[in-house]
Amino acid sequence: GEVYNHIEVYDECVKAGWETPKISGSDCESIAHAYAKFGGPKTAAMLDGMFAFVIFEEDAQTGKVKAFAARDPVGIKPLYYGRTKCSTSSDDAAAYIFSSELKALVGHCDPSTVVAIPPGHYWTPEEGLVCYYNPEWLRNDDYAPWEDESHNVT
Repeated sequence: GEVYNHIEVYDECVKAGWETPKISGSDCESIAHAYAKFGGPKTAAMLDGMFAFVIFEEDAQTGKVKAFAARDPVGIKPLYYGRTKCSTSSDDAAAYIFSSELKALVGHCDPSTVVAIPPGHYWTPEEGLVCYYNPEWLRNDDYAPWEDESHNVT
């Protein structure tokens, strides 16, 4: 993937008081900084690019692990997840498995649990799938800017 506005994303972190310096200069590194400063939903909404990512965050005191996964608004980069079954009779997931290719999930998770994260959505185990990108023009069936005489292509 690629985050086109990674410099602006990191600059927003700094403006908001973030003091941790960039190490690699990679566009992907800006995702980690933004997630640490703003959390997952705001980070996903800030990004402009083609991406799919998963972040696991462990609370050092409790050992509890939080997960956050997001996919770019247009869906250029795929992201799938599935669940393994617990060894008990419970239906709770023993683990979530993520991949950018379906074939990587084969043999590792219950096929009936495999889900493609839709474009413009993020996922957490607590919230499930949440749409973070849904502009009105995308919901409008008759959106055709090329038919509007005042629309200029630059």
